[in-house]
Amino acid sequence: MLIEHQSTDDPWVPVRVFKYIATIWDDIRKKWPKGKAIKIPLIFPMVIYNGVKPYSHTLSLKEMITPLSSQAIFADLFVKPLQILDLAAVLDQEIRAKTQQSVTLYAFMMILKHIFNEDLPQLLQTGLLYYFKEMERSGHRELLITMLSYAYKLNEYLNEQQFHTFIEHEFSKEVQGGL
Repeated sequence: MLIEHQSTDDPWVPVRVFKYIATIWDDIRKKWPKGKAIKIPLIFPMVIYNGVKPYSHTLSLKEMITPLSSQAIFADLFVKPLQILDLAAVLDQEIRAKTQQSVTLYAFMMILKHIFNEDLPQLLQTGLLYYFKEMERSGHRELLITMLSYAYKLNEYLNEQQFHTFIEHEFSKEVQGGL
């Protein structure tokens, strides 16, 4: 049981209690032995309120979700299995076919899929260059900078000098400056 004492009429109590539960589970995760089946305890929260006036805000995290139509999705969020897009199991051609309408989404998915792979440097310079240029041309410089920074920081196969030369030859001063 998790007991939260509240003496003020705070509308954020449901979010705070949810955060406490997640923090407890995260502490358990950090101490969990590798290879052991994962089981976490039910944490039943209770708020004890002793304010001067009756508590006037919702105690339902679901009721805080907006728009109203999203509340039904939220109700299932922690009961149904999480949705997963397993990029390791999806062919690059499938990603291209399913993201045809979005240059940015395609570039993002391909970087995520190949982020730890040896082929990422070549992919950046050839397979994704057109998409990166389109992103810059259409005003998505900040997102492009974020993607390129992410790739540079996480991929051990990207050579620093080659990466910077690539950036200098292919992108505007704004993108270069952002990296």
